[in-house]
Formats: sequence, structure tokens, C-alpha cells
Amino acid sequence: MGLIFKIGSRLLINSMKKDVVKEYLTPDGTYSLEKDLKYLDDGDPRHTFNIYRYLGKDKKKGLLFHIHGGSWIYGDKMFADPYYVSLVKQGYDLVSISYRLIPSVTIDEEIKDCYQALKYILNNSDLNLDTSKVLLIGDSAGGHLAMMAYALASFPQLAKFYDVFTFSHHIVMLALLHPVLELHRILGLLENKTNYYLDKKMEEVFFKGYKESPYYYHSCLSEIVNDGKFPLVYLLTSEADGLMKHSLFAYDLLTKKGNEVKFQVTPYFKKLGHVYEILHPEYKESQEVNEKMLDIFSSL
Repeated sequence: MGLIFKIGSRLLINSMKKDVVKEYLTPDGTYSLEKDLKYLDDGDPRHTFNIYRYLGKDKKKGLLFHIHGGSWIYGDKMFADPYYVSLVKQGYDLVSISYRLIPSVTIDEEIKDCYQALKYILNNSDLNLDTSKVLLIGDSAGGHLAMMAYALASFPQLAKFYDVFTFSHHIVMLALLHPVLELHRILGLLENKTNYYLDKKMEEVFFKGYKESPYYYHSCLSEIVNDGKFPLVYLLTSEADGLMKHSLFAYDLLTKKGNEVKFQVTPYFKKLGHVYEILHPEYKESQEVNEKMLDIFSSL
């Protein structure tokens, strides 16, 4: 399954870059890129991040912090360069991170990597980033990791369980783009009996010791939603996304627990599938939803 995901995603990414790399990545003086900065100085190349700095004439509007998706098993901080640049050019600095991947590590280690990156970057004045207003973004599996990183930084009981500490920050909005937030039912939410077997096999890889892992019951939205309140959540999905039920489930649960959610569902069109706005920022529909996300953030 992992090989299929990797091949399919690489084909999509290569197709995207051939179409839009010239438009978005040709240097034009509106942004700069600082690569391979370290958030943990342990020699692991995945404990690194990039900073895209806005260089335009307009005043900067805030900091975007992106955690990439990739089924928890692939991807890196360069995963969606054209998407990053399309956001930066609208007046924002942006940070993108890498983190260790399954099966080299377990899901709790991935979560802690994202937490460590968030903590280091938001508390490091030497980076010369304005962290007074932050939008934390995660797509697909990255939505899960962004949610968990925010929770570890903000919810004392959960932080203690993960053996980390909460810290002061100014994350005013959480953007979950086509998120997959229920690890125990990644495919099970789609209500196909075969999917329950596949979910079990994935969990055996995600969690050391499977259900014996202490993190098994502390890794999903439904398991942490009572631990604290989230900031404003922008939740995006599309009717052509085969994992749309995860977003519907998240919306119902978050609002039921008193969280404010701006929920957007893109009407069905075949090309507007899972994370279309990340893979194809050149689409008119992508530009519309990306601008809406930024407009909401700017209004806060």
C-alpha cells in the first residue's frame, strides 16, 4: 500500500510542477527561500525546515506554518513549493517542515517531531519571524499532525501524557485541508468491510505494540477533543474527495464540543479531488479557496 501511495503521489507532484513551476517558482523578487534550517540539531535531515519570506512592498500579514501530508509515510518540506509560493506572494512569511516518517518511526514520534518544530520556530527570535499572529495549516495526514501539534502545545493534560510541555504561542487559526483525523478508522469511516482489515494492518505499523501502545488511545480527534479548545478552525473538503467523510465527521464533532469552525465543501468536479488546492494552485477553484482561507486569517 505504501508503494502505491508513493508512486501515485510522485506522479501527481511531477505533473503539477511541470504545469506551474515556471509561473510560481521563477524568481521575481517577491520572495526569498532559506533552506535546510534545523529545528533539532541531531543530524537527522528530516528535522529541518524552510522559510519562505515575503519581499513585496506591502506590509506582511502574518506567519503561515505548514505541515505536509502524505499518508504519514512520504513527503517533505519541499512537498508543495508552488502552493507555498502562491501563498507567500500574497503577503505572508511561510514555514514548511520535514519530519520523520513511518515505518522508520511510530505515529507518536511523528507527532512529537511536529510539536518540536512548532515550539522551536515560534520561540526563536533569531529567525526574524513575526510570530504574533500564526496560521497553522495541515493537509490530509498533515491535518492530523497539525491538530496534534497544536494540542500538545496547548492542552496540559495531553502534553503531560506525551512527556512534553505546553508553551505560549499566538496560533489564532488552524486550517485543516481534507484532513484525516481518525487513525483507527482511516478507511473504516468509508463503511466498507474490507477497509476495517486494512485499517488494522496500518495501525500495526503506526503504533509500536498495536493496542498495547500507550499512545493508541490518545492520537485521534475523538480522543483529544475534550482536552481543550481549538482556535478558529478552517475546514476544507470537496465532494470529489474520497476521504470527505473524515471532514464531515470532524465538523460534527468539533462544533458539538463548542469549537468555532468555518466549513467549506467544494462542489463535485472530478479534477477537484483530495488536496486539489495543494497539488494544483493554478486552478481557479484552488485560488478561490486559498484566498478565502487567507482572508479569514487576515480578519482575525
